[in-house]
Formats: sequence, C-alpha cells, structure tokens
Amino acid sequence: MKSSTLRHSLLLLASAQLAGAEVDFRTQIQPIFENACIRCHSAEKVKGDLRLDTKAGFLRGGKSGPLINAKEYEKSELLRRIKLPRDHEEIMPQETEPLSGPHKNWLTDWVRTGAKWPDGVVLKLKKKEIPGLAETDFIPSKAPASLAEAAAVTDQILTKENQASKNPPTKSAAIIDDLSFLRRATVDLIGRIPTAEEIKQFESDRSADRREKLVDRLIAHSRFAERWTVFFADMIRVRSQQEGGPQLLAYVNRSVAEAKPYDQMVRELIATNGRPESAPAAGFALGDAANPMALAGATSQIFLGVRQKEFYDLAAFFGTIKRVEQGKNVKRIYTTEAEETAVKWPPEREQPPKRVGVAPKFPFELVNYTTKPNFIARLEDRRRPNTGALSAAAAKKALDELVDGIDVKQTLRDTKQDAAILAEAKAAAARAQDGRSIYTQSEERKKLAALITDPRNPYFARAFVNRVWAELVGRGFVEPLDNISAYNEIRHPQALQFLAQEFVASGYDLRSLVKTVMLTQAYQRGHLPAGAEVKELASAEENFTATRARRMLGEVLFDSVTVAGHLLSHKWPEGANVREVKRQVRIPLANAAMLAAAEDKSTNQPNMMMAMNKPGQAPAPYDLEKGASLDFDALLKPEKMGKDDDKFGDVLSESKKDLAMNKKMEDDAIEAQRQARIRLLRSGNAERFRLETVTAIVDDNPKFDTTLRMATPAPPSHFIRVFGQPARDNLGEFRDESPSLRQELMMLNGKATHEASRVGPLEPVYHLIAGPNANPAKAVELVYLEIFTRRPTTEELAEAREVISGGKTPADGLADLRWAMLNSHEFRYLP
Repeated sequence: MKSSTLRHSLLLLASAQLAGAEVDFRTQIQPIFENACIRCHSAEKVKGDLRLDTKAGFLRGGKSGPLINAKEYEKSELLRRIKLPRDHEEIMPQETEPLSGPHKNWLTDWVRTGAKWPDGVVLKLKKKEIPGLAETDFIPSKAPASLAEAAAVTDQILTKENQASKNPPTKSAAIIDDLSFLRRATVDLIGRIPTAEEIKQFESDRSADRREKLVDRLIAHSRFAERWTVFFADMIRVRSQQEGGPQLLAYVNRSVAEAKPYDQMVRELIATNGRPESAPAAGFALGDAANPMALAGATSQIFLGVRQKEFYDLAAFFGTIKRVEQGKNVKRIYTTEAEETAVKWPPEREQPPKRVGVAPKFPFELVNYTTKPNFIARLEDRRRPNTGALSAAAAKKALDELVDGIDVKQTLRDTKQDAAILAEAKAAAARAQDGRSIYTQSEERKKLAALITDPRNPYFARAFVNRVWAELVGRGFVEPLDNISAYNEIRHPQALQFLAQEFVASGYDLRSLVKTVMLTQAYQRGHLPAGAEVKELASAEENFTATRARRMLGEVLFDSVTVAGHLLSHKWPEGANVREVKRQVRIPLANAAMLAAAEDKSTNQPNMMMAMNKPGQAPAPYDLEKGASLDFDALLKPEKMGKDDDKFGDVLSESKKDLAMNKKMEDDAIEAQRQARIRLLRSGNAERFRLETVTAIVDDNPKFDTTLRMATPAPPSHFIRVFGQPARDNLGEFRDESPSLRQELMMLNGKATHEASRVGPLEPVYHLIAGPNANPAKAVELVYLEIFTRRPTTEELAEAREVISGGKTPADGLADLRWAMLNSHEFRYLP
C-alpha cells in the first residue's frame, strides 16, 4: 500500500514539474510560426491586421483583439483559434493543415507560462521541405532500358525500403498463377472478366513473357479507354447531370483512346473556356459552376494531391473566370473571362470597408536542379521536334517551348504585370467591338496549367502515379490519395519518386505507367493465407508484400456478370420467351402532339396544368440495372478536337452568331408554346382523360449494354451505385468497397444475375448440357472457366454434377450452379 502511494506521489510530482517546465521559443514555437503562420501574417501579407513575424506585432494582436489573455490564459484568442474544428472558418492556420496535437500542446504551455518572446527575434517564412523528396539513394541514376526493367527496379526499391524500415519484417505472398493473372489484368485493364476464347488464346502462348504480351493486348483493346474513363471520371468528378458533364465525359474518353499525354489533358482542363458543345474540356470548370475558390481547391487536390482550405493566391488564377447563361427556353451556357477578378482580400465574411483583387501566385515550390535530371532530359528528347524539317528560327522556338511553352521563373516574376496588361487588353477589345470571340481564353490559367504540369513540379506526377498505383495494387503510397503533405506519411517515397520520374520521361503516357505497375511483383502478388492475423495482413499490404483483397468496381462487376452469362447478345431464339403483360393506363383526351407542343420547356419541366394530364402509365418493372448509355462520338461531333490548345472554344466571330441564333430560337420557341397552350385550352380536353387496360406481348429475351458508357454517376438505386460508385459531389470522395445487404439482395434477386444464370440455346454451353452429345463434365469445366477463369477441382466437379442432377432438367441444374457461382466471393473479388 505504501509502495502504491509512493508511486502515485512521484507521478504527481513529475506531472507538476512537467507542467511547470517552460517551452523553448526558438526550438519549439518559432518553427510552428514560421512553417504555418507567417505566410498569412507578415509584412508581405497582413491577414486580419495581424503580424506574427515580430514580437511587437504579436503583442499588438489583430482585428479580433489581443492574442493572449494574461489573466485567464485558457481564454486566449490564439489558443481558441488553433483548437477549433477542422472545418471551422476561423481555425488557424487556414492555408495549411491544422496543427498536430504536440504543436497545440507546446503553444498552450508557452501561453500558460507567459508567452515569452526573446527580444530582437524576427521570424522569416520557412520554405517547407517538399514531402518525400529528401532520400534518393535507392533510385538508380541509369535509366531503365524497358518498362519491364522499370518494373523490376520498382520492386528492388520497394524491397530496399522495407529492409531499411525499423518495423519488423513482413510476410510475403507468392506470385499468382497465370490464369489468376489473366483474370486480374483483364478486370483492371478492360473492365470485365476474360472470355473462354481469351483464356484459350492466353494458354496457347508458352513464351516466357506471355504476361507482358497479355498486358500489351489488353492495353490495345477498345475497352481500355472505356475502363479508364471510369477512373478519370471518379478522379475529376464528372457528373453527366451537370452543365457540360456529358461532353466532358466524352472528352476524357477520346483523350484516353487517342493516348493524349496526361499533362496536355490537364492543361486543357484547367485553361479551356467556351461552350461544352464545342469546347468539351470547359465542362471541368462548369462542374464547379466556374467558382474560383472551388476550382482552386479542386485543382490542388485532384492534380497535385494537396488539400487546401483557403488558397487565395491559387484561386486568383481563376479570378476572372465567368459562367454565362444565355436564353430562357433554349439555354446556352459557356465560360469566358471577366474584366475584374472575383478573388479579393480580405474575405467578405470579415466585412472589410474595402476589398482588393488578389494577384495570382503559384504557392508550390518547383525543384531547382543544378544539373538537368535524366528523366527531364528524356522527356525533352521524346518531345524534340524533327529540327531537320524546320528553319533554324522555328527549330529554336520549338526547342525553347519544348516542355510546357513557358519560362516558369519569368512567369512567376511577371504575373502581376501581365495581369494588368491582360485586363487592359480585354477592356480595349470590349470597347472596340472588333468581332473577337465571346469565349475569351484565360492567359492566367494557361500560365497556371503550365506551372502545374511542369516536370520540375514534384507534386503533379507523383499525385497521378499514386492514384494509378492505388487503382491497380489496392492502396496508395499516400493515403488518403489526395493528401500529400508534411503531416501525412508517404510509405516508400523512393518507389513513388522513381515511378513518377519514369512517368514524366515517358511523356506522361498513361499506358506506359499502367504497364510498368502491372509488371511489378507488387502487382502480381497474391493474398496472405487464410488465418493470418490482422496486423500481419495490414503490414504486408502497407509494404506491398501481399495484395489487398479488392472487389470489382460496380461497373466491372455488372459487365462481368453479363459476359459470364452471355448477355451482351441475345442467347434465346426470337419468340422463345413470349409472354403477355397487362397494365392500366390513363389516356388524355387531348392528343399527344397537342400536349407535347404545349409543354413549358423554360424550366425543363412540364407546365403545372399539363402535368396533371400526362398519360398515367403504370410504373415500369423495378429495374435497377438499366441506364442511359452515352454516344461519346455524337457528343463530340460538333467540333473534332485537335492538339492545339487555342482551338478549344475559340470560334472567334462565330460566337456572336451563336448568340444571335440562340435569341431567334428562343423567341420562336416561346411564341410556338404560347399558341399551343391557347389551342389546348380551347379544345376543352386539357384536364380530361380515360382509363384503358393495355395488353402487350413481350418477348423477354434481354440483352444488356456495357455500363462503362453510362451517364454518370448512375441514380442512387442503380446497381453500380449500390456497389460503390461515388456521387462525385464533393472532393475526396472515393469508391466505397464495404459490403451491404442491398448488394447481396441485388446479386441474389437481380435481373442480370437471374438472366446470366439461365442457359440459353444460343450459348456454347447449351450443347454440352442439353444436346444429343451432352457432356456434363465439359459443361461444368466451361462454366468454371467463364465465371471463375479456372478449371474445377475434382471435388468441385463432383459437387457440380450433383447440383445439375437436382434440377428439373440438366439445363435448369446448370443454371442453379451458375447462379451460386455468380453469388460467391470468388466471383466478386479479384484473385
């Protein structure tokens, strides 16, 4: 008892001594202020009339009063601000991540012990070290000779980083077998499981590099662009219901199909103005309603992997973007440039007497290399024009503009001056009325796009590589994927940096990056055996010595069901499934043409009076697997996209003709609808209808389309939304892979699963189960290949034959077997 009391007294004494200890200003407090606070509170930028770079400024405080309450330190404004919730508009700091727990504790102890600031100490803004670039000792100086060699080097770096870690060694999973690799690669690259014919083709190749050949075939497949359009649609938050959303989705699809370099694609997304119909990349800005602050946050988080709360300097690049909506009945929406920036300081919520425009300033450090790195030299060589075909002057100009067309240092120096010149030029053009395009392009955003995609920007390539690696391997080097910061651990930073450098050297080629990742052992490893401890699993997956269990994307899962069940074409002869369907409908006495003509399109909704008189059709069958497919080619048909950035939306004087035509169409439509309403009311049938029972003969012979071309995101109740497709309303939304009861019910009872299970006479397996030369064992083997991409074991074959014999007919029994297999974890999850 005395011993316990003594220990308790010693703990109290130690706590009292610790509480009484003073915090060292130079080693603990000064770094916090210089890294997190000075950027907004110094001579260069005095946010809230507060300066924290000098002792006098700190003691004086700002608009909110003194920072320190000497009598009641707990009520000090400084402590209140740093302890606010992350999303509170008054939290400090605002332009970096919130302070960590230890930093908050140091500041609290410093304020409690008197907030002593040594005389003569003036703080200076610290250039924060770019996360993950400090160590390069495992990255070889020699460039790999091939993508296969680059994959091998990646594995070597991962191994060395694991060995250098202070953590205990992790267990490693074996490399998956060939058929498992075929299934995994096919799902990842073209968004469905392989067919029996593709399995046969793969197995017929006995060469040592057949996995690499398979990857090459899949990358060249027409579905590759559609599968990776889904990836980009998640990443940049494409929403078909938003202005310009369908055109943006089609633009992404064509960009992937044409192997457009990623940096060029991003420059177009950031800088393009115009109508989505002729400048589809403008849909990116319209997705955030052309709001400068929202676009700054999206640009930083999506393309650089850096989360920011308020980034006025970056937002100023988007300050003059303007969303314009013309017309009431026939709407025409586009983006252009205003004469005055909308990004002003101080923030409006502070209700300042005067607000001034913020000058654009790129807030990220570019790496200044003393010697040109090998990967940048390789990029320049790849993009070097054929100077023999050019004049000396043209060749020099082409070489000067080789990487991104802009001298970055000069851009940073001249931003303010150029902004003033640009504003004056715009005003002069407006006064002159010289027929220039109303779809004015932004010079500031072109500069921003060039800075973001510059190969010396360490965030751009790494952010994209991190996303692609996570898409293929199951987790990123950085988690969450959009939070590369000094406050967030980068696992295996050298492997990430090496892959980023190779991505740049490839000319920002998606296909090269994907192939490199898929040829690594990290991608080709299996899972740890069943029974492994949770800690072992987590450690192996974090160190990429085992693969995380990945469920197919919702779109991929649905398409794989249709492929396994031969539902991409009719598998029943015409008339084989005819049935009679009856339903009761309301038929308006006014004819359909009259109702359609009187519909009010000004709000894209029926006129309220007319809405009461629409045909009262019975609800369609509850089908959660149908969706509207988009015709990407038709969406891009008005103007085929070229490689010249300036051609996007820049239709010069034609833009004014657009407005004149739009006005005429609007006037004509309004008058036509007004006359139609008058005719409908005079007919006396505006509110009258009759009930009628309709009998329909339906040939229930379904055929499904791919979900990779659907309007996106799908309705909340749709199959692919239930299986994790995000709504894409907010930044930082990722696929939800958690299982749910709705998913189970949809697979157990869904139309796609039901129809895929049934054995149709036009399927190859039908003749093996129902024909005169039936061979149940061969039928089971084919079904296992088509659904699981493997052959059944002896035990599975015996069980399958037992299931088949239990059906009313062998075909019905085989349908039961297929239904069970489609509802298994083995089908939904990658090997």
